[in-house]
Amino acid sequence: MPIRRKRYDLHDRVGLLKKQGLGVSTMDYIFNAIVVNKILYALPVYFGYLTEGRKQMLQRVLNRANRRGVTSHCHDLDIHVRLTCV
Repeated sequence: MPIRRKRYDLHDRVGLLKKQGLGVSTMDYIFNAIVVNKILYALPVYFGYLTEGRKQMLQRVLNRANRRGVTSHCHDLDIHVRLTCV
């Protein structure tokens, strides 16, 4: 499945969860459990191989989630790198 389709599919699912009445705390819990944990799991191994564009793309995903109300946290990729890549 192309990346563009996956992004819209995720957007549709998030919209569906919001329509079903999930609160911000529940959406935050789901986002942290799925998205943030996958990024943090791979970060120590792959961060050195990421181009600056890919790093910015990951940061945009985190920023967009905050802006759309999926998470209440402002995740900063650089801070996560410093915490996980010790």
